Amino acid sequence: MSTQEVSQAAHVVGPWQTSTDVSTVRVFTAVVTHKCNAIPDAWRGKYVRLIAIGGNVHWFFTTESAAEVDRAAAATDAGTSGVTVGSRLASGQERHVWVPTTGATVYFAREADTTCTVGMELASD
Repeated sequence: MSTQEVSQAAHVVGPWQTSTDVSTVRVFTAVVTHKCNAIPDAWRGKYVRLIAIGGNVHWFFTTESAAEVDRAAAATDAGTSGVTVGSRLASGQERHVWVPTTGATVYFAREADTTCTVGMELASD
């Protein structure tokens, strides 16, 4: 483990109620059509934990509020890429990822194979 990884691991946090009506956990719907919603600005540059519950979800972070994920993008020998290709999060899979640090609002774009839920929680301070 690198020095940077050890340093980051020292800042791992669990779910936290930040006020009487807000916690560091968000629960998003994911459906067979596109969804794209802002995540808290304070989460930029932090790690979050994602978990898909009840379905497989293709997703990415973006600064475009109208971004669309296309889970039907076909693979090619050279590797398909494009503005609509997202990462796959299988049902029950958990992944820790870093939220990009941009000067703009960060959105969570997603599309699922069935109506399901994606849990996202702040995982670093």
